[in-house]
Amino acid sequence: MSFYTKIDFSRQVIQYNGTYTELSGSTNVLGSFLIKDIELDTDNITYGETLIYDGVKLKAGLSGSFQDRVIVGMGISVDPINALNYNIGLGQYAIGSNQYFYSGGSITINDGDPTLNRFDVIYITSANTPSVLMGTSSPSPVTPTLSSGQLNLGIILVPAGYYSGTTGTTIFTPTGNDSPFRYYTGYTSAIDRSDGNSSALNNFAIALSRDSRATGQDSVAIGYGTKTDTNFQTAIGKNNDYDSDAVLIVGYSDDNLSPKNALTIDISGNTNVKKALVVKDIEIDTQTPNNGDVLAYDGVKYSPASNRFSSDFVVSLTSPKTLGKYTNGQTVPASGKTAMEVLLDIAIEYLNPAFNSFSISGQSTLVEIGSSITGSKTFIWGTTNSSNVSANTINIVNTTSSSILISGTTNDGSQIINISTITFNSSPQIFNINAINTLGAILSSNFTINTTYPYFYGKYASGGASAGVNRPVANQSLINSGTKVVASSTGTITITFNSTSDDYIWFAIPTVSTSKTKWYINALNNGNIGGSISVGGNLFPAYDSVSINDVTFLYWSGIIYKIYISNYQTGLTVPIQLQN
Repeated sequence: MSFYTKIDFSRQVIQYNGTYTELSGSTNVLGSFLIKDIELDTDNITYGETLIYDGVKLKAGLSGSFQDRVIVGMGISVDPINALNYNIGLGQYAIGSNQYFYSGGSITINDGDPTLNRFDVIYITSANTPSVLMGTSSPSPVTPTLSSGQLNLGIILVPAGYYSGTTGTTIFTPTGNDSPFRYYTGYTSAIDRSDGNSSALNNFAIALSRDSRATGQDSVAIGYGTKTDTNFQTAIGKNNDYDSDAVLIVGYSDDNLSPKNALTIDISGNTNVKKALVVKDIEIDTQTPNNGDVLAYDGVKYSPASNRFSSDFVVSLTSPKTLGKYTNGQTVPASGKTAMEVLLDIAIEYLNPAFNSFSISGQSTLVEIGSSITGSKTFIWGTTNSSNVSANTINIVNTTSSSILISGTTNDGSQIINISTITFNSSPQIFNINAINTLGAILSSNFTINTTYPYFYGKYASGGASAGVNRPVANQSLINSGTKVVASSTGTITITFNSTSDDYIWFAIPTVSTSKTKWYINALNNGNIGGSISVGGNLFPAYDSVSINDVTFLYWSGIIYKIYISNYQTGLTVPIQLQN
């Protein structure tokens, strides 16, 4: 049957604050109300939370903070063969803002003390492995205290003399220090405070709260003084009336002398409502909500209400305040998102991965023109925020020859690759490494090998000749007698000649390098380069231009070099700078 109801707003709705408030009034059912396949989840709701529709049921939603909680499942049961073993059902739970799925398992407790009871606590952490915190056996045992990040799944009362061969013990979720089970018979459970008298007296019966009593099989009694006397019956409230025909009883009385039932529903679905409920022609629409919607009354019915932002917004704060990852003046992309989605976006910033190193093991970044490398080389690299690099997306490319050396490999930091033979010319040789991050963007880095013509230097013994006499000639033979340095000579070069007073000193740079105009040892010992060949001239006169070949490895030939030969013999054992 269908019922449409309308709330009587003349009665004040008061949020539960730890005490109770009685609302008086008579029940007036004018028509019918329609409830369309919606489940109201109160298992995990805590003080001050709101209910949000998740596409299946109304459940606890955002209330300003993240709380450790069981979201669904995680039920505990005693192993029917070994009573020291407890099975934990699959489910989902939250530690702070993170949620975890548990696929089910079991734990084992220790034997009970021979003469004393104790409480053990079953808990789980973000490690996703249940554990047991064993309490202290005592004539008046107390529940042991968990640490931060340990989620309470249930408390076990371990009676004196309890061991693996006994039939079972009591499992319950604590509501305070005064909530031990009072009775346990077969597969029944009773939760009470220490001075109460709750009892579950038939198979699979459950009694929750002080002086509650579940007599029928598969029956449940919830609340002070509630009673069930029929199989498959559920009673909720305080001091309800017995009703053998009802499958659900909601009752309330200040004492058990004149109990009354506010609501009963029998096995055929017939409803009997008495007192304390006003229902007036309101339809609850559960057909159209989307995941995350809340239901709001629009004057006719409860329908999905927009709990999503209608537009983006700009952060406007005094410096240096920020809103999570967004700084002052930035736009938060909130349009169409729920408050939780915006909060998570604000609090979590994507950490872009990047290559922080890339090279070929043992390979210099400057080589002589005409030289070559060949065979297998070890490419090594490093990345930051590696977890945000998509799997198997590492590629290494010879950019200079536009050839792919390896593709789709793992981000393991090292690969041995056969590069065949690469001969270096006057252009740089570039290798590139690239990958794709988890957002689909490309990250890359280059390893560049630059090339150069070497420079030469040396000394020439004059054989005891007078100053300026027996000076060497700028030619290939002089170059061949010197030292080759594979380094750039476009800027200042520093040479230690280790010459004697009988030696002429000389150096040669390729014509593409900038000519040298100054020599410098210290502030008191320096001078110009250039001018004519003369004993009385500068230390180095103007250079001679000579075509030179690489006779060591035959890498190159016919390259014009600028050869500078000193005007006179000079002993020089300290470094000298030759500057542009």
